[in-house]
Amino acid sequence: MITIPLQNPKLREDEFALPAPVVKTDPSTFENYLRDASNYKGRSAAVYIPHSEKQISEILKECSEKKIQVTVESAHTGLTGGGVPTGGVVLSVEKLTRVSEIKNSSVCVDAGVVLKDVHQLADSKNYLYTPDPTERSAFIGGTAATNASGPRTFKYGATRPHVKRMRIVLSNGGVLELSRGQYMLGQDRKVILNFPARWKIQFEVPLYVMPDIKNAAGYYVKPQMDLIDLFIGSEGTLGVITELELGLVRRPAQFFSIVAFFRTEEDSVRFVMDARVREHARALEYLDSFTLRMLEPKYPQIPKDANAAIFLEQESTPETEDSLLEGWLELMTKHYALTDKSWIGTTHEKQEEFRQFRHEAPVMVNEIMARRGLRKVGTDMAVPDSALETLMKYYKETIRASGIDSITFGHIGNNHLHVNLLPKSKEEFDRAWALYHKWVERVIQLGGTVSAEHGIGKIKIPFLEMMYGPKAVQQMAALKNAIDPAGILGRGNIFSEKYLSTSSFC
Repeated sequence: MITIPLQNPKLREDEFALPAPVVKTDPSTFENYLRDASNYKGRSAAVYIPHSEKQISEILKECSEKKIQVTVESAHTGLTGGGVPTGGVVLSVEKLTRVSEIKNSSVCVDAGVVLKDVHQLADSKNYLYTPDPTERSAFIGGTAATNASGPRTFKYGATRPHVKRMRIVLSNGGVLELSRGQYMLGQDRKVILNFPARWKIQFEVPLYVMPDIKNAAGYYVKPQMDLIDLFIGSEGTLGVITELELGLVRRPAQFFSIVAFFRTEEDSVRFVMDARVREHARALEYLDSFTLRMLEPKYPQIPKDANAAIFLEQESTPETEDSLLEGWLELMTKHYALTDKSWIGTTHEKQEEFRQFRHEAPVMVNEIMARRGLRKVGTDMAVPDSALETLMKYYKETIRASGIDSITFGHIGNNHLHVNLLPKSKEEFDRAWALYHKWVERVIQLGGTVSAEHGIGKIKIPFLEMMYGPKAVQQMAALKNAIDPAGILGRGNIFSEKYLSTSSFC
């Protein structure tokens, strides 16, 4: 059994000079807090914007006493409705923006610090913060709450392994500070959170089987796991992250980028499967023919006979760059790439141009659906290496039969593709959602996950039970009910109401 002492909130040097939390109660002043990047819409009675951990603690204590549900919100960049309230109040961490100096290959940041600013700070000191979600305007706290990833996950992993320390305010106002390696789960899997002379929480970490692939579905559990990992990816249901210490790596001497074009999807997939064995690339990203056609007006230099593309990044040194480039060109030729028409970027300007090319796809999808006034139906699933070709064939056949517009792109290095169905009517939207359910069933049959990076949020709740089964979801919910006994945090995320212990809320 592990006993972890809880702390009082950390007081800032200027704590008593801070203004009171901003409280917005006029709905016309907080409409932008009621939706996220998925266009999921919610409702709230108020928005609280605290300036410090102490203020967050006080807000949560009051909401626990009054049974007011609290939705933690970051930068509105989520894609599952996880930061969108379904009642109660919103708690925004946007005012928590302090950043420390880089020391011992790490940096301490508040939860409201923007991801882009962390990247820029690290770069200015010759370091690299490796997690690189597409939306760099995301807050760091949000990226930890969802275990966000991005293209460089292929080499470096998602956010989880790069969080060295974290402070979390629990719903009763106590603060949990966890450092990596400090609290390792024992054989009995029991944990006590002790707030002396106030209260004690005891729970058992469940042990259901998670797929051994990139996965962001449900709570992270492993034998003898580090307790910090339970809270990373918990989607605002266990506590409010206020501060993180992030691990950095020395910035590689240089890198180059390639956008390799192929005549067929099959050739591009076989290229990737061969490329994975080489273990050189830090990113392997896919764009299908529909994505390329969508991008053509903005990028007329895309080859007309290209029906798939692989974007890759390769770290190098001045001594190895030529030989590494030669190796990639040989592999491209082996798999019938349009080598003479592919793009190679060895300058910073070209590398940024290629990166923007890859990330333009989701931006254009959102623009298309905004014009149509409908929500896209987008997947976030991954499968084991051996199932990639099978799944892609299934996607292709069922999309063709449906007649619904689609584009597919994403992290093919991790067998993690985003298939986006773009309905033109309510009838097509309903059919797209039904098709998504069929895909979920197939992915689960193939040993995959229903969410590889975006989390479950509110949109994918039915899929979690399909993936793990009712017993495992009950175990997850029991853990949530123990850590958040008032049941106020992240209401509507991950679990349906039937699994939660408290059901009456303001």
